[in-house]
This record gives sequence, structure tokens and C-alpha cells, in this order.
Amino acid sequence: GFLAALFLPLAYVSVADDCPCDCPSGCRVFTSSTGSISDGSGAPCIKNGFGNTGQYGNYWNCWFLIAPNNTAGDSGIRFKDLATEQGGVDYVKIYSCQSFGVVATSANSSSTCLTPSSALSQCLGNQLLVTATGTLSMNNGSYVGRIFLVLFSSNRYIVASGFTAVWAPWIPPNMSSCGDGVLDSLREECDDGNTLDGDGCSNNCLVEPGWQCPRGGQPCSCVCCGRLTAAVGSVALPAVGQGYTP
Repeated sequence: GFLAALFLPLAYVSVADDCPCDCPSGCRVFTSSTGSISDGSGAPCIKNGFGNTGQYGNYWNCWFLIAPNNTAGDSGIRFKDLATEQGGVDYVKIYSCQSFGVVATSANSSSTCLTPSSALSQCLGNQLLVTATGTLSMNNGSYVGRIFLVLFSSNRYIVASGFTAVWAPWIPPNMSSCGDGVLDSLREECDDGNTLDGDGCSNNCLVEPGWQCPRGGQPCSCVCCGRLTAAVGSVALPAVGQGYTP
């Protein structure tokens, strides 16, 4: 059935987390303090006939409400990847909301989602933070707020690889730096306390291929990697029966 409209304070919003899918006509609600969202083009989303294409489709419209249960203060959001048609035709808009009133059903179906324009009308005291279009280099800033509403829209013409955005508790840039051993989840994937390459966490605090990194200040571990120093040798990967196929 329908949930009553919720008009909630800045610090906390409690809404259903099962509003589905990052794909056409979908919506999703997040209350975790950290996370990421995307248009869904790179995920195995089969709704409306779209799959793992690596590109979004025509006439995609979806929205995401990010309302972290973060009583400690503001959150930040930024783009990790972005590639859309330039010129504002395909775009990602990020709004900050002072509070959010939502009407949704508990059914796991895109038909229960508000339209993007209706969702925006529920973003009370909204302020447009950015209209992102084109490439990541054109939209590489970080944005601060308590509640975020993210709208994605594409048209009938050119398609591209879409976007990924991440959010986390806000740490001012002058209070965080790569290699200080404190993980800044908004700007860093890892922070092992140094800026050396080859130890799993790169010199710009990104996880290197084949490594797994814990929380900040701890060393990374090699899960599928190796360093060979012999002049002659061989390596083999047991493909068949181990989750790989020839």
C-alpha cells in the first residue's frame, strides 16, 4: 500500500530501501552513510529489455534519493565516472534537499516510483548543485549537503557509458590527504599510510588491480597478483573448474 508522505528533518530520513533499479523508469533510496550509484548501464539490469551493454539507452529517466543516517553532519557527493552526450541533452542533476516528502509503495516495481519531476517536487527547499553533462574532466567537483536527489535523463540520440557517483561523510579537503592513513571515502578508495605504488594502494589512493584493501591505515593484501623477479620462469592459472573458462 501507499506510505504516507514523510517530512523529515535534515539529519535523518527513513524510507523504503527496496525501490528498484538503476535503470529506465526506476528509482532507489539509500540511507547508508557511504555508497555509490550509477545509471545501471554497466550492471546486469534486464528491466525493460536492457542488459549489460556498457552504455545507457534512449529515453532513460531515473532518480536516486540519498538520505544518509549521518547525524554527525554533512555528506559529500562527487562523480567517479561520467560520460554523456554533451550540451545538456543527456544529463545528471544533483539537488540538495532540506527535507523530503515521499509517496511510494512497498512493491518492488518501477511502476511504484514517482516520476523524476514528481520526485523533485518532494525535495523540499531544493537547491540545484550541478547539471553534469559531457565528461568527468568537466564535472570533477565535490558537492555538500544532508540529503541529495540525483536525476538522470537521456534522449533519443547519442548514448554513452553513463555515470557513477559516490557519497560519504564530508571531510574538508584541507583536512584530508592521500597517504595520511585516514580513509576519506569520498575521494579515496584506500589509504595505507603512504603514497607508494605496488603495495596495493597506489600513489593517488586507488586500489591497484589484484589487491584488496581494508580500512585506512592498514596494509593491502594480494588476492590475485604476484611479483616475479627471476630472469626465466612460467606462470599458470587453473582456469577450468575455478570459475574461469578457456
